[in-house]
Amino acid sequence: MTRRLDSPEAVHRELARLLGSEPDPAIWQQLIRDGYVEDAQSLGSTAEDAIVTIDDLLHRYREFRDLVKTVTSNGAPPRRAGSTGLRLPATEAIQAEAKIAAIEAADLLAVRAFRSHILESRLLGWSEARSWLADRLEERDAWKRIHLPYVFLRSSCARANPWEAKTAVAAYEAGLQLEGFNHADSELDYLYCLCDVLIDAYQWDDDEDDVALFVLTGVPPKRSTGRFDYAPPPANADLRNGTITMQVSARMGPRELMVLYSTFRASLFDEDVRMRSVSKAVAAQAVFIAAANDGRSWTQVMKEWNEAHEDGRSYAKTRLFARDCRAAYRRVMGCELRWRGAVKRKSEPRGLQPGAEVFDEIRRELWQNIEARERRDRERKEARTRKRACKETE
Repeated sequence: MTRRLDSPEAVHRELARLLGSEPDPAIWQQLIRDGYVEDAQSLGSTAEDAIVTIDDLLHRYREFRDLVKTVTSNGAPPRRAGSTGLRLPATEAIQAEAKIAAIEAADLLAVRAFRSHILESRLLGWSEARSWLADRLEERDAWKRIHLPYVFLRSSCARANPWEAKTAVAAYEAGLQLEGFNHADSELDYLYCLCDVLIDAYQWDDDEDDVALFVLTGVPPKRSTGRFDYAPPPANADLRNGTITMQVSARMGPRELMVLYSTFRASLFDEDVRMRSVSKAVAAQAVFIAAANDGRSWTQVMKEWNEAHEDGRSYAKTRLFARDCRAAYRRVMGCELRWRGAVKRKSEPRGLQPGAEVFDEIRRELWQNIEARERRDRERKEARTRKRACKETE
């Protein structure tokens, strides 16, 4: 029988015994803040009655220790999947669409005016165009420290919306120069405002200066069937709690989309793409424990749970209740539950939460909408029946 751990000092001594050395003070304080030390203290006569076993605490300590080692040895946090994206290859139809759009865009007055005023009525070669851009980006003065979100080389200029860009293009056609700025600033601003106009008109992708190079060279911008973008969750959360945004052509079939999505997702996590769904029971338990995490002890919260679940989902042992609640919260939120009951000082009050009557009101409104829709459907059906009957009598 494992000896009883009835105080933080006893937990500290047992952890030191298992480690063979004194625990790192910083990691020990983190375990206290996360509630592991308090949960490891026994509720009954033996250590097995604790919410968290000493082996669980040892495992968590080693996780923290390995994280610290990784950071200190590499000089940077461990690798996490950051914001990333994937362009999908274009189909023959989409490539043809891009070529036709480029032919038609070359006839636009705004494009013809730019090529006349800036390029002296000619098109640049591919290498020449890239050098033209690089030289002016190096010479620019006004916008060196302004960066638009999700835009790379375009950090020098452009307007807040297509209407402003169109107005600026018209002004440049009339001979505008940016007052107080150098020549490169004006030419870049003119070019990228024109790009904004073309992107709005043709829904072109805005990647790698493809649209700018089209204006300079006439080469159609590369098109894609769509793109996947991944935004990671907050720090310390499971990467699978991030968000994948998909923008795909309506030409793409569902099976092809499923394969491409699965491949992209697997490339983010380096794992099997299968992910267990969260059941209704697990989701309900996660929501319950998040709402009940108001400074009470696990025993008090378990009592409330049991009173509301007399249908067989009640608990007899606090340790099992806490384990399942932590697991449910982790499954839903992708991170560990920070138990407020672990804080010895007086807890701050929770933020205001809606009462049950609010949700009852929402449900009533939903049912009213459903009943109104069904009533309208019945009335339309009856009207069609009457109309059909009238035609038959005629």
